[in-house]
Amino acid sequence: MPDPPPAPGRARSLLRSTSWQALSQVVPLAINLVLTPFVIHGIGPARFSAFLLIATLANLLGQFDGGIGTSTLRFCSLYAGTDDKTATTRLVTTTVSVITVLTILVSAAVTVLTPYILGFFGVIPAFVDEATVLLRTLTVLIGLILIRTVFHSVLAARHWFRWLSITMLIGYAVYAAGLYLAGRNGWDLRFLAAVMVAHQVTTSLLTIPPALAYLDRAGLAWMPRAQAREFFGYAWRAQVTGLVAIAVSQKDQLVAGRVLSAQASGPYSQGYGLAFQLKSLPYNAIKPIQATLGEEYARRGADAVATVQRLQRIWVRAVTGWAVVGVPASYVGIRAWLPDSFSLTGTVVAVLFAGHCLTLLTLVLSLWTLTAGHPELELRANLVSLVVNLALSAALLPMVGMIGVIAATAVGQLAGTLHLIRLARRTLTAAPRSALREIPWLAAMAAAALAAALELSAHGHLPRG
Repeated sequence: MPDPPPAPGRARSLLRSTSWQALSQVVPLAINLVLTPFVIHGIGPARFSAFLLIATLANLLGQFDGGIGTSTLRFCSLYAGTDDKTATTRLVTTTVSVITVLTILVSAAVTVLTPYILGFFGVIPAFVDEATVLLRTLTVLIGLILIRTVFHSVLAARHWFRWLSITMLIGYAVYAAGLYLAGRNGWDLRFLAAVMVAHQVTTSLLTIPPALAYLDRAGLAWMPRAQAREFFGYAWRAQVTGLVAIAVSQKDQLVAGRVLSAQASGPYSQGYGLAFQLKSLPYNAIKPIQATLGEEYARRGADAVATVQRLQRIWVRAVTGWAVVGVPASYVGIRAWLPDSFSLTGTVVAVLFAGHCLTLLTLVLSLWTLTAGHPELELRANLVSLVVNLALSAALLPMVGMIGVIAATAVGQLAGTLHLIRLARRTLTAAPRSALREIPWLAAMAAAALAAALELSAHGHLPRG
């Protein structure tokens, strides 16, 4: 078992933790960029599209965890601030038990409903048997992932980000090797299900044991009623918030799967996945920032807003730079990288990534509202985003097709971002100033124009597929 991490200064610790988190995202992203065209050619675009859609459905099921996954890190961070191992152990015991029961119930329901789910999304008869195995397997794996997330939160609250990143990289190496074999040999979705099992089991075996050092045998019991009421009350609000956010982000894949069929939805599912990975690179700062804010709030209360302001200023400028370079680069690069059957993916990624960057601007503010005990603010902002998204999607789908649905998502994210800033200013006792005021507008517009010109001029000279 690795040794516990040292306790460096606050800024140094945050930078180091974010760097390790980012490494665990950059390496898989690079491998994915290399493997995806190979796998598409190896197993076929239709089967690959079905794989992406089923993975999306499984991930959607994983969001129905009662808000436990989102809430555990907040409470583990608060307990870490006072080194309360007993409370941490009671939290782990209770949440793991609840997740286990939920997994059994959801898995049973999916087993019965699988034929109807696959039929709804138009999975062709040739893929039904292997798709059934994949969907049922991934449903059970979601339970394992949620249990691992609890122990992951225990370690994240103690700033074990280096070890957590290493475990993720080892697990992804297993997954990448499986994808390579599938593409090379043209193996079906049953083999990909086995690959997913190997990936998640490997990561779990490396994550759970170190977390046990921060648990206490005296805490092997259910949470006291008051503590449970506080946790599950917070978790329920986080659950509703998370479901609305998922509805906003994954609507495009599900609509494409229903309107176009599972086999034809690949460019949209792949586009969503790549845009999500690009968004996730800066998102790797979430857990280090949340752990930092949790400890600060446990010690200083609302006075921790000064830390929030400093973090937000740095964060917004970094996100602005990522957006002005990433949006044009993703459009040009992905159109050249994927085969012609997935050429639309470049447009999908560029539009969705632009929308994600709008929500990224308020990430520090969002974490502050959660830490301060106001998850309902993010919920209300997400509801505004969802309403705008659905209204525009309904209007644009008949006129311009699926690309209108994609554009509606980005516009909805803008509406949600603006509403969250407004709500925080009106509700929080101590709120940082608007994230929009931290954007260097002139420099951003100049950089965006230059990046777009360079990327578009290079488009005709890049190799295809």
